[in-house]
Amino acid sequence: VSIATDTSSYAYGATAKVTAHLGTTYDGRTLAIYAQPYGGTKTLVKTGTVDSHGNLATSWKVTRRTTFTAAFAGDYRYAPATASRTVSSYAKVSESLSGYYGSTYYGSVRYRVYHHTAKARLNVTVAPGKPGECVRFQTQRYYGGAWHTQSTSACHALSGTSTGYTTQSLTTAVGSRFRVRAEYVHS
Repeated sequence: VSIATDTSSYAYGATAKVTAHLGTTYDGRTLAIYAQPYGGTKTLVKTGTVDSHGNLATSWKVTRRTTFTAAFAGDYRYAPATASRTVSSYAKVSESLSGYYGSTYYGSVRYRVYHHTAKARLNVTVAPGKPGECVRFQTQRYYGGAWHTQSTSACHALSGTSTGYTTQSLTTAVGSRFRVRAEYVHS
């Protein structure tokens, strides 16, 4: 018995394609595929007879590190057997801006427009929930035909709802273009 996935690491919420393989047996050709997300319970995903190549395929939505197990119950001549494969999932970081009063385009890129007395605010949500873990914010400014890093924050702990934010004063930024981003730091 063996088990494989289409890759070893998935974006949060991506679908893993899982294929279990059963080699030579006497008369048992049934496999079961289980999934056990980290901290969760083991769940039967699919059970069935393998195809003419000895394969049984299924899919599973990955939201955290998950162990997939293929199980053969055995038959008259062959003992039960299992095989496992663990895949990882990286966190999803969602960002949104607030505090702006309009939008404009430079080429095909949309920019938010702020009043010089406003504070630009970058809101971030990390999924699955990572309360208390670290997120860093980086601000870059465009000048001289290139983006230049202006600041990278220290670690900010995510709230109990796995959210956070940073603000930036714009009093000396009239006519400038900025980009900001949040980076989740796995702890």
